[in-house]
Amino acid sequence: MFRRLFVVVTILATCLVAMPQAAHAQSWKNYRITDTWHCKPDASNTWMITLTVCTVINGTLAQGVVIVSNNTQEWLSVQANVRAYSRGSEVRNSSDWCDWANLGLGSSACFGPTFSLPCTANVQGYANVGYSYASEGSPVDYREAFAATNQMCITT
Repeated sequence: MFRRLFVVVTILATCLVAMPQAAHAQSWKNYRITDTWHCKPDASNTWMITLTVCTVINGTLAQGVVIVSNNTQEWLSVQANVRAYSRGSEVRNSSDWCDWANLGLGSSACFGPTFSLPCTANVQGYANVGYSYASEGSPVDYREAFAATNQMCITT
């Protein structure tokens, strides 16, 4: 009896430990643009927000970033999905998302994961951003934008 119970408990414990963990959304972060950032403000900006999509390139390493600026005097709720494209296809392991967060006047950034591509590859950051007033029941609007295409290992 106890042996059978021990076996069942051991199997359950093993299953729980081996279960895949749920995806964890990234946090919105402060940022500092440097010469490795290749950014393009989005032409479809609204009076509420400004999107600037960037590709940070450092040799063969890169990552997509979106900067969201709140242009209102109200708190906004924002979320984003960031990824990168190369040669017309999404770069493997380049996608991540930042969960809904409140953004006051100012800006914050959502960073995609760092990935590697050869120096011969071109890369382009992409973001899809959801936003609304932070008050309950406000309708959500979405904007998507791309950064300019740049070659990996770019030095300027």
